Amino acid sequence: MSLTNRKLSFGLKTSIFLKKIKWIPIFVLCGILFVLFTVSREVDWQEVRYLRSEVGIGDGTIDKIYRNYNEDGEVSAYEYVYTFHSPWGDKQWSSFSSKAKFKVQEPVEIEYSLENPDIHRIKGLTNTKSEGKKMGLIFILITICIAGLIYYLYSTSRIVKVIEQGLITKAKLTNIYNTNITINEEPVFKFEFTFKGEDQKNHLYSLKKTNRSSFNKSQKYPICYLPDSPTKAILLLELPQNLAELMQPQ
Repeated sequence: MSLTNRKLSFGLKTSIFLKKIKWIPIFVLCGILFVLFTVSREVDWQEVRYLRSEVGIGDGTIDKIYRNYNEDGEVSAYEYVYTFHSPWGDKQWSSFSSKAKFKVQEPVEIEYSLENPDIHRIKGLTNTKSEGKKMGLIFILITICIAGLIYYLYSTSRIVKVIEQGLITKAKLTNIYNTNITINEEPVFKFEFTFKGEDQKNHLYSLKKTNRSSFNKSQKYPICYLPDSPTKAILLLELPQNLAELMQPQ
């Protein structure tokens, strides 16, 4: 057995992270980014920033009303062009609602930012078309992206800890199971390995791959594990090639 006792550079840590996410189709990431970009262009981010905190109330008047239609020819939103009679002069802007609420020349209450009075809207309305759907979609996509990023960063940090603080020994393939799972019509197999830890006990390590011939029982494979927690381990073959070569026992 040998102690790795090394500090990984940022480049090596990045290579581990990239190897972890390599199975994610690039077009999925590009699709999510495209949708985020397209939808976010229609969101009034100044409203999100300034009108979610302290606001003042002023008077306004509805000047014009426009109807926005969806692909089915149905009214998707009502655009209310209004004039805000602010202490700093009249200011015109538009707010949106999914329902008909006001008439032309009807007086309305205006919410304005105390921090930036140039940012305002009709009270109870939004400055973003179909805010609920768009903000909901943005929230879901951002949540998925952040959750995925956190998961892979956490997984990477666990691997880095094993590499930097772990011991290297040899593992032997003991069993191969068909998981009855397929990826791209290829069967997924579970490979079980055993290795003897510093405590002189045998410990189990497993991984899944689609290629049944990835490993064979006649060969032993270098594995890195934490001596105080042998269940946290990784075969060197699972690491980026440049890192695996650096860690190979001499």
